[in-house]
Formats: sequence, C-alpha cells, structure tokens
Amino acid sequence: MATSTTTVFNAKPGNQQGLATNGHYTWLSYDVGNGMSRIETYIWNGRYVGMSPALPLGHAAELDFRVANGHLYVVNGGLQSEATGSVTRVFEVSLSAGIAQKVTRTYDFTSLGHNGLVAVDNIDDRLLVIGGPDVGPWKLVTLPFSTGVRSSPVTMTDPNVLLQGLGVVKGAMWLYVSDRATTSPARARIDIFKPATGVLISKNRLSFTGEAEGMAVNPLTGSIYIGAHSPNRVMRVSVT
Repeated sequence: MATSTTTVFNAKPGNQQGLATNGHYTWLSYDVGNGMSRIETYIWNGRYVGMSPALPLGHAAELDFRVANGHLYVVNGGLQSEATGSVTRVFEVSLSAGIAQKVTRTYDFTSLGHNGLVAVDNIDDRLLVIGGPDVGPWKLVTLPFSTGVRSSPVTMTDPNVLLQGLGVVKGAMWLYVSDRATTSPARARIDIFKPATGVLISKNRLSFTGEAEGMAVNPLTGSIYIGAHSPNRVMRVSVT
C-alpha cells in the first residue's frame, strides 16, 4: 500500500495531541498541564471556531466523534515513564455548536495500563481502546455501546514504536505510530491490524517530518486524516 500526505491546514501553537472529525467540524486536543486539556474546534477548511474550557482529560492523547449521539470520546493516555502519562480512562465530552463543553461520563479502562488510545467504530457503534506498557505488547478492548459488555482483551505487538493515533478504516484498525528504530526525521508510520485477532497486516511509512499526533476518519466519506507537530497541522492521507 502506497501512502502520501497533503496538508489541509495549520493549527494554533500548543501541545497538540489528538484529532477527530465529523466531516464538518475538526477537533484537536491540547495538553495544557496539571492533568488538564483543551479541545479546539475548526471548520474543516481550517477556519478556527473556538476552544473548550480546560477539562480534566489528562494528556488527551486521542479523541474521536460518535455519530449516534454527537459526543466526543477522549482518552487520557501518555507514557508510563513520563509524568503526563495516566492509566487509561475514556471521557465522553458533550458538544454545543461544535465546542466541547464538559465531561458527561467516564469509562474506566485502567486495567489496560498506560499509553491509552481510543477510536469510535461508527459502522458497528462501538469503542476501541488500547493500552499497555511503553514498549508493548498492548491490549485492545472493544465496547459496543448497545450492550456495554467489553470484549476479552486482544494482544497487539508492534516493536519499537510510540503510539500516536488510532482509527477504524473499513473494519481494519489503523495504528498511527512513531518509529523509535530510525533516526530519520520522517519516522511516522501507519500500521494496520485485524481488531478481532490483533494480527499485524502491514506497515506503511509516511514521508513527512515532525512528530505524529492523532488520527481521524471522516464518518461520512471514510477519508483519513492525521495530525503532526512542527508546525502543528492536519494532513489528509491518500492511499493507492
């Protein structure tokens, strides 16, 4: 699979982390310290709309949008070896006119450990949550909203990577990572897994420079977007 990226817009400065979209609005999470984060809202062409109040979301490593109720789901995340890291919890966050408002529910995934990532599978209306040690292996749990019954954890192994983002594309799980094994400034990859088994299907190198930060899948079109630092920006991923 060949991939290329195109910058959609540059975002405001700050410690950018997660990325989500519903096809109209785009949301970026920013860690502002002391266990708090803010969520910025943009129209998809990059026009800035506004920012949430500081919310108790920890590092806010990743977020996603659920079509069924119009809420965001934000994971705290962060490395076990760093002060900003926390054992995994997912926060449901309400929206008003596209602006994140408040935490309305908390899901406890602390049994997964640190390095949490979250994605919403809007086809099957379920959460996918990853967590585990800094160097892996990690555990993946799915949670259908209809039943609230969590799956048994599935083990995922992907050596020498730093977890950065998560999305569901045509039933496959796309893991956005930074490759720790290379000194190249272009070290981001998308590694594709089968969510039912945790089997790694492929590793796909991306050519841009800057730290990888957050992944989003447009629930209307299936288009894939990723975030990055230096400068803070949102890019579209093209696949051939």
